[in-house]
Amino acid sequence: MDAALAIIKNPSTIHIFRVEIERHLAFRDYLREHPEVCSQYGQLKSKLANQYPHDIDGYGDGKKDFVKSVEKDAIKWHWTIR
Repeated sequence: MDAALAIIKNPSTIHIFRVEIERHLAFRDYLREHPEVCSQYGQLKSKLANQYPHDIDGYGDGKKDFVKSVEKDAIKWHWTIR
């Protein structure tokens, strides 16, 4: 399947990062190495998915503070393990 067809079939799976990729990777890796935080994030996402089943903005807004807090820890952690 070519990229154009993939975008048409499921545009939500396409992420364009460039400058922000390191922040996203640090967040991902931090969750992988900190299962308790990963569990909290999963629980929050499940709660928000139930609370906002048809409101992606409400869902995103609901996890914003958690993500920003964890991102700060993740970036510090990322730079200490390099």
